[in-house]
Amino acid sequence: MRFWLLILVSFLLSTPTWSGSYDLIIKNGRVIDTETGLDRITDVAISNGRIEAIGDNLTDAPQLIDASGLVVAPGFIDLHSHAVFSDAGQFFHLSDGVTSALELEAGAHPVGDPLSRFPNGSFINYGSAAGYLNARLAVKDGIYRAHSGDKGLALANVFGVYGATRAALGYPLHAMFEESSDADIDATLLAIKQDLDDGAIGIALLADYMSEGLSTHELRRIFEFAADNKQIIITHMRRPARRGDPAGLNEMLQMAEETGAALHICHINSNALNAIDTFLGMIRDARSKGVDVSTEAYPYTASSTLIGANAFSRDWRRMYGTDYSDIEDPETGQRLTEQSFNELRTSEPNHAIIQHVSKPEWLNPAIAEPDVIIASDAMPKPTMDFRVHPRGIGTFSRVVGPMVREGVLTLNDAIAKMTLLPAQRLERMAPSFAHKGRLQPGMDADITIFDATTVTDRATYADPNQTSEGIIHVIIAGQIALTDSKVVDTVRAGGALRAPGK
Repeated sequence: MRFWLLILVSFLLSTPTWSGSYDLIIKNGRVIDTETGLDRITDVAISNGRIEAIGDNLTDAPQLIDASGLVVAPGFIDLHSHAVFSDAGQFFHLSDGVTSALELEAGAHPVGDPLSRFPNGSFINYGSAAGYLNARLAVKDGIYRAHSGDKGLALANVFGVYGATRAALGYPLHAMFEESSDADIDATLLAIKQDLDDGAIGIALLADYMSEGLSTHELRRIFEFAADNKQIIITHMRRPARRGDPAGLNEMLQMAEETGAALHICHINSNALNAIDTFLGMIRDARSKGVDVSTEAYPYTASSTLIGANAFSRDWRRMYGTDYSDIEDPETGQRLTEQSFNELRTSEPNHAIIQHVSKPEWLNPAIAEPDVIIASDAMPKPTMDFRVHPRGIGTFSRVVGPMVREGVLTLNDAIAKMTLLPAQRLERMAPSFAHKGRLQPGMDADITIFDATTVTDRATYADPNQTSEGIIHVIIAGQIALTDSKVVDTVRAGGALRAPGK
């Protein structure tokens, strides 16, 4: 008996004890919080999915992450992702340091379906705006396709595919081409109100994709509705007839000024192109007059859409300043000719293409401009091997890595554009964002840890399905979702991000 007692005492003395103070401690990282200005080597302690403490020599946790030589930042927030409703899209977002991604440009309708898509948890946090075009399709055409992650015709609907899709259906998509009556507008806004009650964050307005059918009267009613309901309009504004014409931006800014609605302009870089200084100046001037407007950019000189999209029904070569040879098929890596363009547009209007339209000297001012948010505009990614534009795979690593090291912007500014700025933009509509985008006690423990000296995107146009390098650990809701640059497939700590609704 004494022998076994001695063994037990020896075991207890040799086993480390834990007081249970914290769940996880990140040790010795360069902790950056752009709201408070914190930027120093210290520790971060996490309990119950929240940041519990930040300070030196924190101890007592069953899990430790040694972040020596690494940056510890709030988890990156992507406001503009069409890939967020698939496991594959979320996998690559997570590998790029993204902890929350939202479908705000196209949105969804009915929003309840995609917001309930991952009942057992998801790789990352996800959310959606109320999709005006989707609701318009339901009202005017009786077509219900929830979101841009759907395949086939649904994808075409959400992105406003014209031409061949319309012919193949055997009937026109009235929502794309025809102006709405007041009764139709009433019904569409009623559907949007239901989506907002069900947790949608803002109103997604694909103005360019339904340009022929969207009257000034309907546009004003949408803006008035947004102002009355204290919601933000997220818009892909109408593209101009020629490259650099700011008419589409002027229309949206004027409508926001007259109605008082909040406005977010998607991908300013791909709309402005060579006129980026003019576009950014117009937004600055609008802000100086009290207009509540924000914008975003992604760090690639090529854009992406579907080959059947509305834009290619116009004089697109004049509009973009490009030609057939500037369009790339991501599935083959081949540049198109006039013949292959027309054949593909007729046979596969849902086919995603990459269009080489910009230059670094047009792009970099948008990335560097104060208050411009970084957002990926990730294309839908239904499977892991599906080939798309690399922006949904490497945007955040590209900005915080090569673009910082090349001097386009500072590390702290890059982090703010990926964390604090998007959180602040949404927190009025969705108060949960008041706890995101920051590294402070009481905030959500969504954290991205990376090596600032090596972090980079590896996804290319020719070989897009390559995860980023230098994103070392990612924590979501206090759980380690990526470690040693590898996704922990069994951890599904993400969940739906909803506005309060009713």
